[in-house]
Amino acid sequence: MSLNHMGDLAFDQGEWDKARAYFEQALDLRRALVEAEPWRADRKNDLSESLILLGNLAGAISRWEEAQRHYEKALTIRRALFELEPQRADRKKELAESFNTMGDLARMTGHFDQAQLYLEEASGLLRTLVAAEPGRADFRRELSITLNHLGSLALDTGQREAARGYVNEAIALRNALAEAEPWRADLQVELAEGYWNHYRLASDQPEQRQALEKMRAILQPLREQGLQHRDLNRWWEQATQAQATLE
Repeated sequence: MSLNHMGDLAFDQGEWDKARAYFEQALDLRRALVEAEPWRADRKNDLSESLILLGNLAGAISRWEEAQRHYEKALTIRRALFELEPQRADRKKELAESFNTMGDLARMTGHFDQAQLYLEEASGLLRTLVAAEPGRADFRRELSITLNHLGSLALDTGQREAARGYVNEAIALRNALAEAEPWRADLQVELAEGYWNHYRLASDQPEQRQALEKMRAILQPLREQGLQHRDLNRWWEQATQAQATLE
């Protein structure tokens, strides 16, 4: 089991210090590998992955400046790799992932114009990839993440009609992904997250209840299985609390 995988497990269980220790060990190893073989693009991309994991961890505990430092370093690496091989699909996807992390962080910290720019960059890259290879589930999943972020951003800035388009497209993609691989808990949790934005968009209580009931119906079986997932409990609690306000 890799250090990053052990860090992910600790992250899912809310063991922040343990997760950080694993991620930092992985980062040190990957940085040493890059220094030993600086010509290898795969080593550099691995390093960027470790930086993103540390950024995700920092963001989860609201250490925004630390998250931004890690994300910016990852983006610098991925932008350089993309510029060397701009036709490679994996380089486009990796760069889009970095734009997504930077965009959502900018949204959560109130830098809405900056968030829009990052997320539009991600959307452009991913729509090109999906159009070229519509069968690639990983491309469609990353696009659904971008669309969900854009929907959240539009809602945060009062652009309800724009949000509706993003949210509906994200949910359609996530429904298809979850139906194709129903055993994947991460896809189920992401689908539930999509319905949270649908709840935020709802214009009346019946529509709000419907969105929250869909969230809970998706998440309930995962909870009953005892699944450990970093976002499962968060979305369950948000749906439950929101539902209580409607009663």
